[in-house]
Amino acid sequence: MSRNPRAVRLAKQMGIPYAEALRQIRDPESTLIQADDSDHLLDLFGQRPGSGPVASGLAGFDELTSGLEQGNVVVFAGVSSSGLSTALFTIASHVAVQQQVSAMWVEGKSPVGLVAERMVSGLAQVNRTRFADPSLSGDEAGRVRAATARLKRSPLWIRDGLRTVAAVEQALRAAPQMPRVLILDEVRHFDHVRAGMSSEEHLTELGVLLKHLAMRLKITICMAHRVEVLPAREPMYAEDLFPFAAVSDKLILLRTERGLDGQARTQMHLEKSRTSRLGKFSVTPRFEFARFES
Repeated sequence: MSRNPRAVRLAKQMGIPYAEALRQIRDPESTLIQADDSDHLLDLFGQRPGSGPVASGLAGFDELTSGLEQGNVVVFAGVSSSGLSTALFTIASHVAVQQQVSAMWVEGKSPVGLVAERMVSGLAQVNRTRFADPSLSGDEAGRVRAATARLKRSPLWIRDGLRTVAAVEQALRAAPQMPRVLILDEVRHFDHVRAGMSSEEHLTELGVLLKHLAMRLKITICMAHRVEVLPAREPMYAEDLFPFAAVSDKLILLRTERGLDGQARTQMHLEKSRTSRLGKFSVTPRFEFARFES
């Protein structure tokens, strides 16, 4: 039996099974196909980002990979309080403030002001809860002012209230320049559920849409996905933990533990698939500053 040429192309382009590509083509409501049909409009919008990889600020990740590559979806998975947001704050700070590479942060659960405060905290290395503390030293206050100024000058745009992939794309195109890196702190808030879709189907289709967005706009998407529990065994496989792992290019599983000295250490297990494990590396979390130190 001959295969549908468009489904074959879409499956290869998106890295999804042929059957899923065929289902998307036959679905009149598929936003993935609607986006595919509008690919020829890409050059009419804004500036394309640079094509070279961007350093993430996580030394172990950059050593094991080529950094943040265009068209890639990078997923950080772990339990609550394992450092998912901290990993994304580390990347956002390094990309937009340290390297002056354009980026957009899409927030799903916290006020924009709180996101900015946590960014400043990491840059100044001052706990944000002390920003208004009368005991703040002159040196600390100076670091907070300098960090705030650096953040304001950086090509980082923080947005909230975006609850669909289409809304995110619209915000990307409306930015002063096309962001090179898109950071999604939590994907479960997206309203992309059609009648009869299960939670797993919702996340699977969402993953496909995000992968397609990254490839069409030639950007990198870094996102967090929280799970109830990580398996105690090693190796851990991201494909066991969330349904859209198959369309992700790099999967990082976070496990944070405290040693006998009380010092927290986070291990990041980096993989691409069950047959392509890239390795693991450790970082020191500084949760009070919303950053990781390699």
